[in-house]
Amino acid sequence: MSLLLLLLNIHIYEGDGFYAFAAFSTPTGMPYGTVNLVSGIPSGETTVTCTAGVGTFIVEFGSLSQFTGDPVFMNVAVRALEALWQTRSQLGLVGVRYHLISSNVFWVL
Repeated sequence: MSLLLLLLNIHIYEGDGFYAFAAFSTPTGMPYGTVNLVSGIPSGETTVTCTAGVGTFIVEFGSLSQFTGDPVFMNVAVRALEALWQTRSQLGLVGVRYHLISSNVFWVL
């Protein structure tokens, strides 16, 4: 892959990253599972997300911040991860699903 093509792809990913911010517009900061890059959060989208749905953005947005030099992507992902971490049990365990509005935790027993 040429350097020019790589830089063009990073520019496209950066734009997509800004559009994806709509997914994080929840009281908890944890993202919705689906976001349309044109119209935002689909009508009727579930307000329940999973641990991986929150944690994966550390890698994805962290990389995007690294490539673009813009920390805003990593900051959004860290805010979501910190919200998830605040819900951990007394044993330090995190749940499997979370309500994005109330931050209620769904545990598997």
